[in-house]
Amino acid sequence: MKSAAQALPPLPGQRSAQDVYADFLRYLLNCAGTYIKETHSASLWDSVKSNIDFVLSQPNGREGSQQKMLRKAAALGGLISDDQAGDSRLQFVTEGEASLNFCINQGLTTPEMQTGQRTIIVDAGGGTVDLSAYRVSLDTGSFEEIASAQCPFQGATNVARRAQTFLNVRDTALADDVPRMVTAFDTATKARLWRLRLWRFGGFRDTDRARNVCNGRLTIPERSTTNPMANVAITLSPSTGATFPSYSSVMVEGMNSCPGSTMATRTCSEVTERWMASRRAMVLPATARSLSL
Repeated sequence: MKSAAQALPPLPGQRSAQDVYADFLRYLLNCAGTYIKETHSASLWDSVKSNIDFVLSQPNGREGSQQKMLRKAAALGGLISDDQAGDSRLQFVTEGEASLNFCINQGLTTPEMQTGQRTIIVDAGGGTVDLSAYRVSLDTGSFEEIASAQCPFQGATNVARRAQTFLNVRDTALADDVPRMVTAFDTATKARLWRLRLWRFGGFRDTDRARNVCNGRLTIPERSTTNPMANVAITLSPSTGATFPSYSSVMVEGMNSCPGSTMATRTCSEVTERWMASRRAMVLPATARSLSL
């Protein structure tokens, strides 16, 4: 079976990932420049555009060659010059650290984070699921990373891609509706998949009773041996299967860094399914009594 990375389609036109990053960063820079010029003045933009310090986020554990590629993309995109002076204006932050700072700045800290206990940050993104463990120092108020960050490549886009493989509607009246069905799954059905067994994607004309589709709604039984579409719930399984061991690894390493205390192991499977389904960053206190489900 192909890995999640191997299953990705190739980029068109012989483009590389570095080219795509460069184009995207150039677009963002142009949008920022246009906004500043239209809101304030072109002279203001001209006075600051060569002195901007950039901070790029990256999945946990990415360093070395990945950072080198991003630096090159930033130079190709016009953010910085391709020299030492340009390098000094570019910094990197892991997505785990970025999520932690976001939670702090938005007032999303839990009582456990404020009293020196350990906290696991789960950033369930589109491409990767980033897991980090931290402990706050009550003396300085700073956070200390207490476990090796994990980053399985099993984010939400992989779940949506696998859902498409279950849409066995080739050579049927529904074949042209696959993009719409996948969009409906990605935006609505997936987030409620563990409790809702209806996949709504169309209208009254969309009916194929042989495939459990009636009036634009696909009914999803718990299990089926005859209808592949009915097993759509297992589109989550590879992602939860890869993420749960990573969560356990972070939790155990964080526990060993603080002997004499315990961490929650129950309900982790349910938690993983929920974060993979919802694509929201969650803050999970690392104590059984404080897990709120």
